[in-house]
Amino acid sequence: MNILTSDARRLSVALTGEDMRRLGITYAGLDPAKSATRRAILTVLDRAREARSSAPAFDAGLTIESLPCADDGCILIFSRREKNSRRFLCRVKDADAFLDCLRLCGEPAAGLCAYRLQGEYYLSFDACAAREALCEFGDVLPDDGVLRARLDEYGERLKIPQIDGLGALPE
Repeated sequence: MNILTSDARRLSVALTGEDMRRLGITYAGLDPAKSATRRAILTVLDRAREARSSAPAFDAGLTIESLPCADDGCILIFSRREKNSRRFLCRVKDADAFLDCLRLCGEPAAGLCAYRLQGEYYLSFDACAAREALCEFGDVLPDDGVLRARLDEYGERLKIPQIDGLGALPE
């Protein structure tokens, strides 16, 4: 078991095929309804907490994602869900619509984050009056932490320019 990332919100763990066999699970057989999967997940979290004290706690609620690896192993990504989160994500398909979203939100504020992932643009923001208007530019989703964790890990964080000098985003 190899801990890839760990903080209070997210934990990524790589399991080899041998780790999976010792835990009695397979990637294809991962199912939260199965007691073997639940036991394996608890074991992984316990070992991660022993190795690092910053593994997410179950009391906040966890979302678990799994990705297959070539050696019959997998990567498990545990993301803590924020209770009563008032954050949202706006996903848009092109840079022009993304710039329009930024203009609509007004001056860059604390907590406003921009990302690019696989040709799409994402804006993470606190609930604001502009939320309804952002729907015309893209999909507005409640931020449960899972997508933002994926954006933090795999996406490119974009610098948000001052609105009055807002030009084209870098390629």
